[in-house]
Amino acid sequence: MEDLSSLELFFLTCGALGGIYVIIRLIMQVAGVADDGDGGDFDADLDGDADGFDTDQGADSHFTYLSVHGLSAFLMMFGFTGFAMYNQSELGVYASIGGGIAAGVAAVWLLGMLYKSIYRLQSSGTLPLEAAVGTTGQVYANIPAEGRGQVQITVANRLREFEALSKEKTPLATGTPVEVVEVAGDAVVVRKIDA
Repeated sequence: MEDLSSLELFFLTCGALGGIYVIIRLIMQVAGVADDGDGGDFDADLDGDADGFDTDQGADSHFTYLSVHGLSAFLMMFGFTGFAMYNQSELGVYASIGGGIAAGVAAVWLLGMLYKSIYRLQSSGTLPLEAAVGTTGQVYANIPAEGRGQVQITVANRLREFEALSKEKTPLATGTPVEVVEVAGDAVVVRKIDA
């Protein structure tokens, strides 16, 4: 340690600070005790919205470039790559700093793409009512002429129950075969079909 230059110490300090945070965060995530967001970090949106920034820090928060997580990944790669280039490859100061910056930016970009692809796998588990249009099923609870009842319809290979209205404004008894023709608010509109 005594024979290291101040630039080498700077690289190692950056790498160690970033690496420690990344390791602690990884352990916390594996153990299930990591926080949902990034703890109030400044949030840059990955989707390229008009203003480029997103301040939503809900449970669905995903990796952002300008966050503690992004900064620590940058510092880790900048420090260790810069140190290796300067100490091991014996490149000059500017080449080592440039290489460290390039490695840090690449690490943040790759980590961002990884988090973005993981975020795309997330699903709310809810089925939009529009997916039921065109499907058939049967009346589960009587549908009055001017009111709501319930129907059972198979959508996405699952039998589901929906609030339903009669298209023809005629009462539909339990067990009547129906087809979903449209959506009206939070209910589906059905018409009677021949069995």
